[in-house]
Amino acid sequence: MSTTPARGITIKLLLGPALLAASVFAVPGVGARLGYAWPSPLPASFQYIAHKTVVVEGEKRWIDVFLVSRKPLHGDARVHRIRWTAPVEKVLDQAQRMKEDPGGGEIVVNGSREATPGGDGHPGYSAMRVLPQDRVHKGPPAQPRPPAVEPRQERRRSPAAPDYLT
Repeated sequence: MSTTPARGITIKLLLGPALLAASVFAVPGVGARLGYAWPSPLPASFQYIAHKTVVVEGEKRWIDVFLVSRKPLHGDARVHRIRWTAPVEKVLDQAQRMKEDPGGGEIVVNGSREATPGGDGHPGYSAMRVLPQDRVHKGPPAQPRPPAVEPRQERRRSPAAPDYLT
């Protein structure tokens, strides 16, 4: 009977840290699926939906950006939390004003490869309106449709059809 308590203690010592580690690594994934904003960099190009500046103790700390990623392409809307900087907030405010204007289309924010001169680590972003007629289809060219064949002509060519049906 002395082996059972030792065995139980060993299982508890192994199972406790394993469950703790699993929960720590699962929280960001579950939170992202539930729509929580997690600190993550913005994609290179995205469709702007909305943003909100998070103020902590009277100081701007974070910007929560609700977006649909274009590069890399993801169809789901997601909330990104980025560190607050004045240039990024200025571009997002401009995107918000563009969205409120009755111009139509989608507001797309693109980032350049080089970082902003302020040294904040974020690429330089710019907002622009994309109208439906401005979208460029980048897929393969559409194949021409074959000419339509009347059903009666198709039936006559069929060797299996008897002569009295044609």
